[in-house]
Amino acid sequence: MSKGGCRVCITGFLLVKHILQLPFGQTNDALHKKKSAFTLDFLIPSATYIDDKMTI
Repeated sequence: MSKGGCRVCITGFLLVKHILQLPFGQTNDALHKKKSAFTLDFLIPSATYIDDKMTI
């Protein structure tokens, strides 16, 4: 793998790691407030309680 490809891979890994550590409820609420076309509602199974500690 070239240096550029390695940088892209590492950057992608760090970005995904950061995203997965975001608080789920607050992130989803922020997406709703911005009227985003993409929200996290599809990830919530019915009758599931989302607390403040749950991450994406």
